[in-house]
Amino acid sequence: MLEALRRARNADPSTPEARGFLDDAIPQGNIVDGLPVLGPIAAAKDFADDCFVNAIGSPTSYPAKPGIVARTGAPADAFLTILDPRATISASARFGRGTVVLANGAVGAAARLGSHIMALQNCVISHDSVIEDFAVLATGALLSGGVRIGRNAYLGSGCRVREGVRIGEGALIGIGAVVLKDVPPGEVWVGNPARRLRSV
Repeated sequence: MLEALRRARNADPSTPEARGFLDDAIPQGNIVDGLPVLGPIAAAKDFADDCFVNAIGSPTSYPAKPGIVARTGAPADAFLTILDPRATISASARFGRGTVVLANGAVGAAARLGSHIMALQNCVISHDSVIEDFAVLATGALLSGGVRIGRNAYLGSGCRVREGVRIGEGALIGIGAVVLKDVPPGEVWVGNPARRLRSV
């Protein structure tokens, strides 16, 4: 994430420079990747003149993502949208605030990504796909054309989603799963072909 922000700044010097992190688990003053932890999430109010980048995206923390963003108290326009210069982005793709696409990702024609989406390295989001707010695509996830990903869903590393499939709100798709049919909200699907494992 930090590397993507730095590359974006190198490509466009108007991109804000990273000052540090807000984190509830790491004590203030600790150094992470050369930058200080400035305080917990709630300390965002002390940085009202700054911008933020949302870096929440693990399979354990993703359900809490909307609440964590809300706890910052920051307005929507305080969150930066970061498209790594090493990603391939269609000119007709559209992105909400706080969305991040990392290196070697590809976003196809007429794709629509909402706010606070995270697409990690090597993700492919094909033409006409729609990804709703707060969803996470882990490294190497591949969406065929016309896929719809529901709000706050999580797609594991290397998963594949067939064209036109819908994945429901809050669903979790396991690592390497091959999704050939719609996934209901709030379910965990794994395997090839992917099948229901349990509720989230």
